Amino acid sequence: MIVHADSCALLKCDMQKIVAVVPARMNSSRLPGKSMIPLLERPSLSWLLERLRRSLFLGEIVVATTWRSDDGPIVSLCDSMGIACFRGDEEDVLGRVLGAAKSCSADVIVQVTGDCPLVDPAIVDLMVEFYFASECDYVKNFPFGEESHVLKKLPQGMEVEVFSCAALESVALRTKDPWLREHVTEPLYTWREYSFQNFPVAEELHRPEYRLCIDTHEDLTVIQEIFCYFGLEVENVSLAQVICFLDEHPTVAAQNLKVSQKKYSVGVAGLGNIGMEYDEMYQSTFPQTYCKALSRYAKTRLLAACEPKESQRKRFLELYPHTPVYSSLEELVGASSPEILCIATPVRSHFENIMDSLGKGVGGIICEKPFVLTSAEGLKALSAVKESNVLLAVNYWPRYCNFYQALRRFVGSQEFGKISTVRYHYTKGVSNSGSYAFDFCRQFFGEIDRVERSEVQPLDIDDPNVAGYITMASGLTIALSTSDYRQEFYTEILLESEKYRIEIKDVRGRKIRCWYREPKGWELCRELPFQYTNNSPMLSLLENFVGAFEGRETLLCSGEDGLEAVKWVEEIRDS
Repeated sequence: MIVHADSCALLKCDMQKIVAVVPARMNSSRLPGKSMIPLLERPSLSWLLERLRRSLFLGEIVVATTWRSDDGPIVSLCDSMGIACFRGDEEDVLGRVLGAAKSCSADVIVQVTGDCPLVDPAIVDLMVEFYFASECDYVKNFPFGEESHVLKKLPQGMEVEVFSCAALESVALRTKDPWLREHVTEPLYTWREYSFQNFPVAEELHRPEYRLCIDTHEDLTVIQEIFCYFGLEVENVSLAQVICFLDEHPTVAAQNLKVSQKKYSVGVAGLGNIGMEYDEMYQSTFPQTYCKALSRYAKTRLLAACEPKESQRKRFLELYPHTPVYSSLEELVGASSPEILCIATPVRSHFENIMDSLGKGVGGIICEKPFVLTSAEGLKALSAVKESNVLLAVNYWPRYCNFYQALRRFVGSQEFGKISTVRYHYTKGVSNSGSYAFDFCRQFFGEIDRVERSEVQPLDIDDPNVAGYITMASGLTIALSTSDYRQEFYTEILLESEKYRIEIKDVRGRKIRCWYREPKGWELCRELPFQYTNNSPMLSLLENFVGAFEGRETLLCSGEDGLEAVKWVEEIRDS
C-alpha cells in the first residue's frame, strides 16, 4: 500500500524547487541513437519529456547530455519543446547531472533516464510526496543487491530517484572515482553518511519480468507495439494500463523477456579474504570480493554462501542478512541449487570442491587461483567438468584488469619496440604469488617453453619461494626473483625495450613509473605512453564469465589456463 504525504510534506514541496534531470545521449553501445528513435513519428525522448510535464510537482525539466557533436539532435529537440538542456562531460555523468540541476537552481532532483519513454508521472508525484514525508536524503523505487529478496519491483524502465541537490553535491566533492561518477547516486544508498528510503511498490504494479525501457532492438519492438496499441493516447496512459496490455498480449511481452534480464543465482564457497573480507580491509570503491561483486553485477544474484568458521558466517549475515549461509559446500549446493559456484576456499580444498559440485545442477564454476595443488588433480578436474558440461574459469585477476590489458597491447606494439628485459618479482610462495608470474608470462608473451630453478627460499608457510628463469617459446627469457612477504608483501614487474622502461609495483595500490630513452639516457615520462581507465577486475571477471556462460564470449582465463600455471609451478619447484 502506498502511503501519501501529510499536509506538512506537501508544503515542503511548494517551498523547494523540484527539477527532473534526464540524462540522455546518442552514443549507446547496444542501441545507438535510441533517444531519437521515432515512436509514432516523434523522437522517443520527446514522449518521456511530455509525460513528465504532467507531473504536479516538477518545477522544471532539464535534459543532461554531452558535448559530443552527435548529441546535437538532443539539444535541438529540447529547444523545439522549450525544455532546458545542459551539456557536460560524457565520462562524468555525476558532474553532468549535478551541473544540469544547478543550472536550474534545483533544491530537489528527480532523476529519470532518457531511455524510459513510459515513466508514469503519477509515480513521480507519489515518490516526491514520499521523499518529503520520509525526511531522508534519497528515495528510490528499485531494489539494490540483497533488497531484491524482499522488495516488490516495478517493470524495468520505471526507475525514478528523488534526492536533494545538496546531497549529490557532497558526493561530487568527495569522490573522483570513475565508477561512482558514472553511477551517480550509488553512494546515496550505500554510504552510511546518507539516509535513504525505498518507495513502497503497490502489489498490482509488482511486475519485475516486464521491460519498458529502450536498451536493445527487442526492447524497441515491445515499446513500438505498446505505442501502436494506445496511439497518441500513450501520452496519458498509466503504468497499470501498460501492464494490463502486456498481460493480455503475452506474445508482445515475450519478445524482450530474455534480454540480459536474467540474474544467475551464484553461491560462494569460502568467506575469507577474496570471498568477503577484502572489501572491509581495503575500503575500495570497486568490489574486491566475490560477495560484493556478485551483489553489484547486474546479471548475478548472491544466492547463498558457505564457510566452516562461525565468526565469518556471523559477519556474512551482518553484511547480507537476507542470504543464507551454511557451514559446508554440501549444504550450500543441496539446499540452494546455485547455477554458478565461486570457489574461494583454501587451495588444498579446490579439487574436492570442484568434484563435489558436479552433477548437482551447477552449470559454471569460477575457481580462485591457483586452480588446484597439482597438475594431476587439474587433469582430473578438467576431464570431469568437461564430461559434466560445466564451464570452468580461473581468477587470475590481471587478466580482467584494464591496466594490464592496456599494458599488454602497448608492450606488443611497434611503439614499445623489441623487448630486451623482463623481470617478475613475487613474495609469498611459488604456488600462490608465484603462479601469477607464469600466468602473466602466458598472458603477455605466449606459451612457455621451459623453466630453470636457481634458488629456493623456505617460508613460514608450506609453500617456498622459488627464483629462476622462464623461457618462452619465442626465445624471450624472464627473470623470476623473490623476497620474504613478511618483510613486505608485493609484486614488482620490469619491462624494458630499446625505447621504454616500465616498472610496476602492485600492493593493493599500483605504482607505475615509465622512462623513455633519450640520447643522454633514460628520462622519466610525465605521462604513460598508453591509456586505460580504472575498472573492477572482479566485475570484469563476472561479466566475461556470464558472457561465456551465455555463449557470447570466450573465457579470458579458462581451466586449461589455470592448469598451465600449476604445471609450470610444479616444473620449476621440482627442477
